[in-house]
Amino acid sequence: MSNSTVFIDVSTLPDNGYGFFQLMFITLVYVYLLFIGANMISEGSELLLLVPSLSGIVGSIVLPVLGAVPDAAIVLFSGLGSDPQYQLEVGIGALAGSTIMLITIPWFLIIIAGRVDIDSNTGKARYTPPKLSPPNKLNLYTTGVAVSQSCKNTAYVLMITSVSYYVIEGAALAYRNVSDDQISTYEFPYAIAAFLLCMILLSAYLWLAYSASNSDDAVVERDEYLTEGIKSGSISLVAVVKAVIPETPTGEPSEQTGLLTADDKAIKRLKMILKPFFDKFDADGSKSIDSGELTLVLKDLGENLQSPFIKKIIAENFQTGKGSLSYDEFIAFCLKYASEQPKQEAKQSQSKPITTVSSVESGNDEEEKEDVPEDLVSLTPEEQQTQIKMRSAWMLLVGTVIVLIFSDALVPCLAEIGTRMGIRPFYVAFILAPFISNGSELVASFNYASKKTSKSIDISMATLLGAATMNNTLVLAVFNILIFWKGLYYEFFAETCAILLVEYLICMYTIFKSVHTVLDAFIILSFYPLSLVLVYFLYTIGWG
Repeated sequence: MSNSTVFIDVSTLPDNGYGFFQLMFITLVYVYLLFIGANMISEGSELLLLVPSLSGIVGSIVLPVLGAVPDAAIVLFSGLGSDPQYQLEVGIGALAGSTIMLITIPWFLIIIAGRVDIDSNTGKARYTPPKLSPPNKLNLYTTGVAVSQSCKNTAYVLMITSVSYYVIEGAALAYRNVSDDQISTYEFPYAIAAFLLCMILLSAYLWLAYSASNSDDAVVERDEYLTEGIKSGSISLVAVVKAVIPETPTGEPSEQTGLLTADDKAIKRLKMILKPFFDKFDADGSKSIDSGELTLVLKDLGENLQSPFIKKIIAENFQTGKGSLSYDEFIAFCLKYASEQPKQEAKQSQSKPITTVSSVESGNDEEEKEDVPEDLVSLTPEEQQTQIKMRSAWMLLVGTVIVLIFSDALVPCLAEIGTRMGIRPFYVAFILAPFISNGSELVASFNYASKKTSKSIDISMATLLGAATMNNTLVLAVFNILIFWKGLYYEFFAETCAILLVEYLICMYTIFKSVHTVLDAFIILSFYPLSLVLVYFLYTIGWG
């Protein structure tokens, strides 16, 4: 069934200014709905990071794959319309635009938002206070960000996966003089080979990502997400303790360490997750807190201070006359609290607004408070984890359905806009599609890089390179499926050149430059419009 039988057939709209206005209005409606769907997929995937048992596979496999779904859907439906060979230009526009946008505009924002001073003696980015002096300093040469070795390794992976383009493009060049009605037959085996290569490279990339997810740095990154989850009220202290240490130990703390018997690695994880809350109230730097400060910590963790159980357990920890708790003793307290908390008390956990650590650390006089989602307030830790999984599954399902339905509707709109404006649909899709499917990356890149830490920069850059890698593999695989399934042919030399050139330039920048300055940011940003100029130029001289 053609999409025109379900949605408005935009080719039948009046061929005048009013008809064009109708076309643009319909297109913007579809764009808005697609943007909502793409964001639901992104938020649903990230929500699963609050489930520690799934966070490893979510971060390494689920997030990258689902992040590529909107682009893959646009590419897929570009080859399923009434004029698939023509509308395939929308697909290549989405693929090229998404890939090039991801590694240019957000990269620029990362450098601008995350810039710190560059040491004039060592030439390295300075991540010790003051990171940027004066705070709003913007110098082309003396401010920038550091590029880590792990980010360089990801750039190598991106370059390797780019070979997937050479198979189908090589066939297109070899048979460029064959008539249009025969070229698809000649390209058919190469499209199958390119598809298989894409899937092999995709599997290898996901395997590498999953292996890397078990590294210490990856675990720390996921634990930081749990810390943020406690701050925002998305997950309770008890839920985190029981998730990190499923068999929450009971009994008395060890005299040597103050910790209950538990796996050392799990204890280290818990200590990293809860450290910001402890440090916040250790104002004198004594590495210990008294009973009053412990109460403030528990309040910040979202616990119900009116609970008789909390009052009882606090009294027990200070009944011997001990004036303070060390951090190890505080962790032991949390373990004991999680293991002994009655179910009815667990249901009252997080019943009050909590104060975010970030507001205190930033020096705000008025503390920002954030209410816990009502549907999580009365849940036990186990129920919270179940609710998080259900909510994530719902968001992923609905988001994916929205993307699939309205990608089908959007493709003919973009093609029709190109026809009425007298330009190739490629240019329309190149500009619009990336901001539909990856618009959230722009905001996320800027916000995360604004932390101005080497880790936040590393994660932001690696995420962008990983998204481009998914385009080189998963999305291009969908493109090749269309070619051999629908009997189409690949005729996108100029577009392929633009994709590969920008990818190689960014990879060279990443591999050979350990510091990206603000000047580099503007150069990288220029690659986005220049790639369009390159495509136009190659078509103008007949090399399209």
